Amino acid sequence: MNNADTTEATRAAGSSPSSVPVPTECASSTISAAVASCADSQPATQSSRSRTTRPLASISEKRLAANRANARQSTGPRTAVGKSAVAENACRTRFFARVHRMPPHIEAHFKARAEEKTRCLSDPARRAHHYDWWMLDGHRILHEKREQGLFNAGLEYAKGDETQAAAWVLRQSGYIAALNRYAGWIQAHLSKVERALSADPDRLESELALINPIEAESRAETPAPEPPAVQPNPILAEQTHCANPSQCVTPQPQLVTPPPQLVTLQPQQPGPLPQGYGPRT
Repeated sequence: MNNADTTEATRAAGSSPSSVPVPTECASSTISAAVASCADSQPATQSSRSRTTRPLASISEKRLAANRANARQSTGPRTAVGKSAVAENACRTRFFARVHRMPPHIEAHFKARAEEKTRCLSDPARRAHHYDWWMLDGHRILHEKREQGLFNAGLEYAKGDETQAAAWVLRQSGYIAALNRYAGWIQAHLSKVERALSADPDRLESELALINPIEAESRAETPAPEPPAVQPNPILAEQTHCANPSQCVTPQPQLVTPPPQLVTLQPQQPGPLPQGYGPRT
């Protein structure tokens, strides 16, 4: 019986190749001869069919349930590349696209300030934390200037009437939402840096004494360590006049402090905007 006959007989009987009767030549008195002859007579498709029907590696029900529970509780990507991509997508709006970046000449100004303030620190890790803090403080200053610039644009539109200017500002819902996202990003990173700085209070106090001796003396009276107070530095102006507040930072002498009700901007229902004003859509 050849291989084709064996396969055909198997299909007709509706059984597996292993259930086919052993050919008569396999019933030899010598065991070794029987094994050899039986091996020659088995169908060639048996080994391949056994490989295809072999079950895959099984996962226990407990492990499967745990995997599903982890998937339901997942809050996002776990790798650095995935987290970076999600963060960039979340920030993809107006002048906060990809990452929160300052205009180049303003960034250069705050970088020079941060390098000057941290040059005296010897520990690279501590110097990096202080550098990050000063750069984030620059972002905070820029955020405040943009808030004030928005109110100045309202004053320009309302021809000096603060009531109408406030009403105009509160209609800029998209721009206010972007400013609030920017403020949240600054606060989150500041908290992270401040936690790193407060890990070693004694060392922090000694380093702050090098940065700002007067501030360090005043801080010594309080138990909770905090980063040094910000010394006022004028911010470089992007433009002296700009119809779109999302693209300009007004010079320091022209800034007008918003009234108290606008310190924390909460947008109202958007209304029609005059041509040339308001954030781009």
